[in-house]
Amino acid sequence: MGGEIAQPIAGRKKIPGLSGLVLLAPTPPTPLILSNDMQAQQISAYDSAEAAEFVVMNVLTSSPVFDEDVQNLVTDMLKGNEWAKRGWPAYAMGEDILEQAKGIGVPVLVIAGEKDRVEVLKRVEREVVDNIGESKMVVLEGKGHLLPVEATEEVAKHIEGLVDRLNV
Repeated sequence: MGGEIAQPIAGRKKIPGLSGLVLLAPTPPTPLILSNDMQAQQISAYDSAEAAEFVVMNVLTSSPVFDEDVQNLVTDMLKGNEWAKRGWPAYAMGEDILEQAKGIGVPVLVIAGEKDRVEVLKRVEREVVDNIGESKMVVLEGKGHLLPVEATEEVAKHIEGLVDRLNV
């Protein structure tokens, strides 16, 4: 969901000093329209600890994660604001922010998980990378959607590489 926020903000070019952008497993800037059944499933995905754990283990991650991380994620998911939980599948997924994303004028590093079931590689490449002028995509092998949890050190290494390249 961070990509859904970062892309239009960066594309408006109103952040003084912005010299680069990193998008982790980003939501494409184009609308994703879900069927009513899929939308209902998304809304109820975090209704219980069991449901949230299932989502973490079978949808959001594709490589082994520590039990403590899973429990922390589940706890956070259950604490989420009800309107926020409903807002993403009911409204935000359908937003079209493509024109703002096309306006991004700084180097963009897109880091994607090879086995991401939420934002699949082909869609990220076609709808994110291909629509942002100066962008590069790095694919983390065997990883899913929760890259900061699944590949903390790899993500940090790639971000450091961009920072070094930009001399920031």
